Amino acid sequence: MKKSIKFILIGIIAVLAIGYTVYSMTKPLEVKATKVEKADLISDFKEDAIVVSEDSYTISPPYDAKLTFIVEQGANVKSGELIASMDDVDLKNQKSQLSAQLKSVGGQQAMSKSPVYDSQVESLNIAIAMGKDQIARLETSYERAKALYDSGAIPKVEFEAAENALHDAKNQVKLKESELALIYESAAEKPGTSTYYSGQKEALQAQIRTIDEKLAKTKIYAPASGVITKSNAKSGAFVSTMTPIIELSSATQTVARANVLVQDAAALKLGQNVTVTQKIRNEEKHYPGTIVKISDYANTMQSPLGLEEQRVEVDVAFQSEEKLFLGYDLSLTIETMRKNSVIALPKTTVFEIDDKKYVWKIDGQTLKKQEVETGYESDFDYEITQSLSEGDLIILDPNDAQLEEGKKVKY
Repeated sequence: MKKSIKFILIGIIAVLAIGYTVYSMTKPLEVKATKVEKADLISDFKEDAIVVSEDSYTISPPYDAKLTFIVEQGANVKSGELIASMDDVDLKNQKSQLSAQLKSVGGQQAMSKSPVYDSQVESLNIAIAMGKDQIARLETSYERAKALYDSGAIPKVEFEAAENALHDAKNQVKLKESELALIYESAAEKPGTSTYYSGQKEALQAQIRTIDEKLAKTKIYAPASGVITKSNAKSGAFVSTMTPIIELSSATQTVARANVLVQDAAALKLGQNVTVTQKIRNEEKHYPGTIVKISDYANTMQSPLGLEEQRVEVDVAFQSEEKLFLGYDLSLTIETMRKNSVIALPKTTVFEIDDKKYVWKIDGQTLKKQEVETGYESDFDYEITQSLSEGDLIILDPNDAQLEEGKKVKY
């Protein structure tokens, strides 16, 4: 009897176990599902930015010298207003020295010529004229002596005396003419002398012109109205042309400037839309903006972690309802991709098997492992290009171990 009761109990337990197993297998699995809908697929990234002037001017000294005045950083200035002045004492001294050298060169050139004295020239001209008159008289005497000698009226000695006198007179005239020619030849400028002194004069005059140009720039005026955002020197300090002393920014034309990683900058283009975020106390205001400038080169910068990064300067134009000061911190949200009204799913709903993408689709009340084709993607979503339609139901968590093909579900 006891054995019969025992077998009956075992049978009841077995039936209950089988029944529970059958019930468990046929009971629908409770799941969380979502309906496939069309949405805007957007990919973007954020960057910090600051308000800067669209028109800024970096001003360096016109020459190396001491500053006698410089405007203070933060000052508002108007176009044409004096913002710095340079000491010009050394320049004026240099100009005086060069002017003196120029006069000296002119004097040296004048001294290089031998003077021609009018009295000396006049004396020689008189001697030559008198010599020529004497030659004329001696030629007459010579002709008469020759005729007398030929007729035997005078001896040969007298004829030769007349001949020698004429010869000596001609030689004297030639000598005086040679002396006169030598005076003019000595006074003539030697070849290359004019070129030599002209070159020296031109070099000195060029230096004087350079100094005059610098003297015209001893006072530095604001090229535009704006704010002095940097003043890198003090009055009395020696400054160099190699180092800028003032940065002037126009306060009327401002942009948001960000330094974007090169891999993100490669996807940007002029005219691209940007959302500019301005934080005012605990409130955030958002303004539409447009990329107006992308730098042609990348700068090496350090990240907050101390790593070197290549970043590109990007300017965004926008209009703010609030007053913005130069240097104000902003945040930019930059779209790199937008696909409007496409079937999109969270990446967390998609799983991969052998490099193929799948979702768990609810077909009626039964699970189906559905392969899908994806297109564009954002940081969090996929565009689904095939296999799903608007209104289809899919499982939110595809990693649940209880999910299997043909499983009945409820949601």
